[in-house]
Amino acid sequence: MKEMATGKVSIVLLVLAVIAIVAAALVYLEGTKQPAEAPANTFAAFVDAFNARDTDAAYALFSSEVRVQHSKVEMEGFLEVAQTLGSKITGWEVLKENTVDDVSVLEIQITFIPVFDSGVENDRVPMVWEAGEWHIDEWLTEWEID
Repeated sequence: MKEMATGKVSIVLLVLAVIAIVAAALVYLEGTKQPAEAPANTFAAFVDAFNARDTDAAYALFSSEVRVQHSKVEMEGFLEVAQTLGSKITGWEVLKENTVDDVSVLEIQITFIPVFDSGVENDRVPMVWEAGEWHIDEWLTEWEID
C-alpha cells in the first residue's frame, strides 16, 4: 500500500513539474514575442527624441551594431546641427513594412522643416529585434532612398 501511495505522489509531482515547465515556457515566449506595430512605434519614439533633441533617447533606439559604428557624441552633434537649422520632423507615414522574423524594413515618408527641397523624403529604415525590442539598424544619414 505504501508503494502505491508513493507512486501516486510521484505521478502528481511529475504532472506538477510538467505544468510548471510549460507555464514558464509560455511566460518566456510571451516576453519575446514581437508585436506587429512595434517597428513603427520605435520610429515614432525616434521622431519624438529627435524633435526633443534627446541624445540619450535617440541613441538608445539604434541597434548594438550601429552603436558600435557610431558614437553617442556623433548623435549629439547631429542633433546640435538640427537645432541650429531649426529642423523638425513634422509628420511621417509608413508606406510599406516588410517584417520577417527578427528583421523589419519600413519605407517611410517623412515631412520636415525647414524645407530644403520639397520638405518630404522617402526613407528605408531597417529594424532589428534585439533584447526584446525593435531597434533601428542603420545610421540615420543612410536611410534616404530618393
